[in-house]
Amino acid sequence: MLLAVMTGLLVIMLVAVFSTAAKNAYARKQDASHTLKDVRRTGEALLLKEKVRIELGWVETALHESGPGDAHMIARILALHDRSERGLMHLEQQPRSTQKLRARLAELRKRRADYNRMFNQALVSLRAPGSRRAQDLPAAWRDAVLSMLDAVDTQSLDQSDVISNADSFINEMMRISDLAWSMRAIAGTDRRAVANAILQKRRLSRTEREGFIDADRGCQPGASFPAAAPVSL
Repeated sequence: MLLAVMTGLLVIMLVAVFSTAAKNAYARKQDASHTLKDVRRTGEALLLKEKVRIELGWVETALHESGPGDAHMIARILALHDRSERGLMHLEQQPRSTQKLRARLAELRKRRADYNRMFNQALVSLRAPGSRRAQDLPAAWRDAVLSMLDAVDTQSLDQSDVISNADSFINEMMRISDLAWSMRAIAGTDRRAVANAILQKRRLSRTEREGFIDADRGCQPGASFPAAAPVSL
């Protein structure tokens, strides 16, 4: 009788242990699945920012040209904009679980509308000679794009915070990603300044030359990088 009772208790204990282990394993699997989704969304946001900045550079360069845009250039710009739009629509369709996230989505949509409005203005202007374009159009286009990208950054930061707390290795990889993107931002800003000077047939201004020096210092080992530096190309 006692042996049967002891055996029964052991069976109950084993069942309880395995049930707890299975429950914990399932919870870890669920956490890993959520983390993987967050990582994918963060990667998609990074690729989206790259696509939009490429579009920004193409349009801004075309606006500085003296003649009207040819058919090939217009087609290329339209294709780049369509690619950016598809990425933005995908980002907007992601679920938002809190009021804060929904408010940020509303702000992103507002800035996206401004970005599309400026794109349409730029597209119309590109079909005309450079002498008939508004002088402030390139700057207005750039400001609208960068403002929208700030909203995209805000969306991706929420995902980054969740991911970085999930695992120390992931946290380190996110840090490396931030450093790499900051260097890309610095290089893009320098490239835009040189391209503008070439298109406008002028020398770099003192401010632009000093910017190159600051950028070079920022790329030295041990230098700190901005979290989200603006870039035009």
